[in-house]
Amino acid sequence: MLKTLERFEVGPPLLHWEGILRQWTFMNKEIFNSSNSKIAPYSFRERPNISVMAGAAIKAGWVALEECWSEKKSQSKESGIYGGRADLILWRGDIRENIEAKFTCDSFLALEKKCKDRHNDAKTDASKLKPPVKGNNIALTFIVPRLVKSELNSFESNALVLMRHCLDLKPDIFGAIFPGWVERQTSDRNDKEKGSVGIIVIGNVVK
Repeated sequence: MLKTLERFEVGPPLLHWEGILRQWTFMNKEIFNSSNSKIAPYSFRERPNISVMAGAAIKAGWVALEECWSEKKSQSKESGIYGGRADLILWRGDIRENIEAKFTCDSFLALEKKCKDRHNDAKTDASKLKPPVKGNNIALTFIVPRLVKSELNSFESNALVLMRHCLDLKPDIFGAIFPGWVERQTSDRNDKEKGSVGIIVIGNVVK
């Protein structure tokens, strides 16, 4: 594991996410280690990574439910409202978080642009949520570098550049964990004979 790259940061209004992100980093390491370095959430795509975030929230003392029904705002519907789902809903006491998530996986160079575009997509989706119980609408984006093994020697320096780029987007929450190399586990032809070392997550409250 690249311990030097492990970090998380929280800022207002999401200071209460510190415990969730602490558990999120732990769970990504634990899954990687318990599979003898064969499987990790970041070797798949969006859904398993949402599940890990839900599990991290539960371990931190929250209630977490995935794929919950929610009304959404739409400009294309006559009423402006339609039925949909939130990717993840968290609550603890009086705090409620309604989350839309996106995932992007590509080369370091491509991610420098794609992570902003995908996070903007997540913000757009989160802004449409009209859940039955009001709370923070949050956009989360999972960002996973994809590479061949010959690129591992330069991984740390490239990861630092990408992390700085993500922080330049001014997220309310930021997390990065790189437990180790696993082969990509998807049907995407771009993933063939490639792997990933870890994952970054960024999040923002949206209005």
